[in-house]
Amino acid sequence: MLEEWRRPAGDRRKNPSIIRYMCSSVMQRAMIAPTVWILVTLLDGKYFVCAFSNSIDPEKFPDLAANITTYDALQHFLAKIPCKHDELMRNNTSRKAVSRYLKCCSQAFGWSLLLILIVMAFLARSLKPCFNHAAFLQTRYWSNYIDLEQKIFEETCCEQTRDFAHRCILHFFESMQTEIKLRRFNAYTEEKGTKVKENIHLSGITSQEQISKFLLSWYNRKPPLDLSQA
Repeated sequence: MLEEWRRPAGDRRKNPSIIRYMCSSVMQRAMIAPTVWILVTLLDGKYFVCAFSNSIDPEKFPDLAANITTYDALQHFLAKIPCKHDELMRNNTSRKAVSRYLKCCSQAFGWSLLLILIVMAFLARSLKPCFNHAAFLQTRYWSNYIDLEQKIFEETCCEQTRDFAHRCILHFFESMQTEIKLRRFNAYTEEKGTKVKENIHLSGITSQEQISKFLLSWYNRKPPLDLSQA
C-alpha cells in the first residue's frame, strides 16, 4: 500500500480508491488479533482487577469501609486485592467481593464490546448493497492485480537473476566450462530444455549497470495497463 502511494506516477496513474481499499483491507486484518486479545482479556477479568483495584468506591462495600478507617491503609488494601496468593488476603471476604465486582465489570465491558462489533459487522454487511457495488468490484480487482503483479515481477526477477548468475559463473570459470556443464551448472538448462531460456530471461542484459537501470525504469515508469500496445 505504501509502495503504491509513494511510487512515481510514470506511465500509470495512481487511483486513490485503490489505495483506500488497500488501506482499509490492511487495517481490518491488522485489527483482528488485538481485538480478540482485548475481548479475551476483558472476559477473563484478571487484568481488569489489577488495573482498577485502586479506583473503586469503598462506599459500595460496607464491610471494607467499616474495617479499614485510614486512607493509607485502604489504598494499601486495595492495591493488594490482585494478590490472592497472599496468606493474609487469600480468605479475606472483602477482597473476594471487590475482585468479583471488578471481574463482573470487566465481563460487562467485554460482552458490550463484542455486541458492538457484531452490530457493526451486521450493519456493514446490510448496507453494503446500498453502495456502488460495481465500483467496489473494480477497486478490489485492481487491488488484487497490484499484489499479483508485484508477486509475478519478483518471480520473474528470480528467474532472470538465476540466469544472470549462471552466466557470470560460467564466464568466471571459463577454463572449466566444459566440465561444469557436464555436472552441476548445466542442470538448470537441462530441466528447461535448452539454453535459449537464458537469452529470453536476460534480454540482452550483460552488466550490473543495465540491471540497475532496468529496475529503476520499472519503479519510475510502471508500464500502462493497456494490452493493445503489445
